[in-house]
Amino acid sequence: MKRRDFILIITLLSIFAFIVVLLETGKIVGIENFVYRNISLYINPIFTIIVKIITNIGGPVIIAIICLVLCVLHQTRMKYGIPVFITVVISFILNTILKYIFARQRPSVLSLINETSYSFPSGHSMINAALYTIIILLLLKNADKKGKRIIVSISLVILFVIIGLSRIYLGVHYFGDVLAGWILGVFVAFIVYLVIKYFETKNILDFKK
Repeated sequence: MKRRDFILIITLLSIFAFIVVLLETGKIVGIENFVYRNISLYINPIFTIIVKIITNIGGPVIIAIICLVLCVLHQTRMKYGIPVFITVVISFILNTILKYIFARQRPSVLSLINETSYSFPSGHSMINAALYTIIILLLLKNADKKGKRIIVSISLVILFVIIGLSRIYLGVHYFGDVLAGWILGVFVAFIVYLVIKYFETKNILDFKK
């Protein structure tokens, strides 16, 4: 493992640990209330419809379709499909475990949609961050045109960020839930990417096909 990779892993874990400390000590509440107050200023019927569409883009149906398409198509199966599927599954399992460990209740604010599971970390934020981060990493690794890689990568980052923010707007997650989800999603994707590179280096599996 390269030094920069190790530093990135430690940084992501440190940020998550810091969020947990703020959560357990209650010091994150002020920040979360500030973020929600500012986001809630934009609540209106038309914008709510748009935000619901955005949050549904980050839902299980769309994610499943993306994984299925990438795995079914021969030209993307090894390069993208299998790594993306593994990343999403790991993210889902880890998110489920962490939700039950922390058992944080949902926000007691105006909920514009119904959710029943625990709140921390945000599943939408974590799984979508993992999904689109692994796609970005694989795209940077496999795509030829630099301009295309940059544009697509920025677009995907914006996408998973607004999906996370949509959860705060809809009143089903705190900012801390979303931030932790983003951090863990990127972490999972990066770990999967490093494992892929290791397998390729050792000629265990070829993800370049």
